[in-house]
Amino acid sequence: MSAPGYVSPYGKMSGLRDRVADWVDRLGTDRALPWAGLGLIADLEAVLKILNLREFAEHLRSTGTAEQRQFADDILRNEETLEGVTQALADGGLRNYDQVAGVETLSRERDAAVREIEGVRTALIQVGALPPGDTDTPILPLLRVLLS
Repeated sequence: MSAPGYVSPYGKMSGLRDRVADWVDRLGTDRALPWAGLGLIADLEAVLKILNLREFAEHLRSTGTAEQRQFADDILRNEETLEGVTQALADGGLRNYDQVAGVETLSRERDAAVREIEGVRTALIQVGALPPGDTDTPILPLLRVLLS
């Protein structure tokens, strides 16, 4: 039985490199295992090189054609976005979440927070603390002033 909202990371591209690296470490350190000398570890290490998308993109950016360099820049931007999403999910307590589901969850939470702030803005307009139609005044500093 798994926890509600938990999505297994296994079998997904995201995080695959780190999972394979863990297997290389675990399988490569126990010399009692029968496959230790059969090349499995070397093959897994080769897979890790292929899976290191950032390293591949950096290589393309430094040695590729103009089109390949542009492709590499796109890859690196996407990697940075994915790292940001993964960090945001972890910061929000959503570890091991599918990135798409996690972004949807964070988006819903952000939308709820925006609605809440807009509700406060509406209340401040109703009591005369803000002029009608104000959409620019930062709410939190204003609340600090009003409450102090």
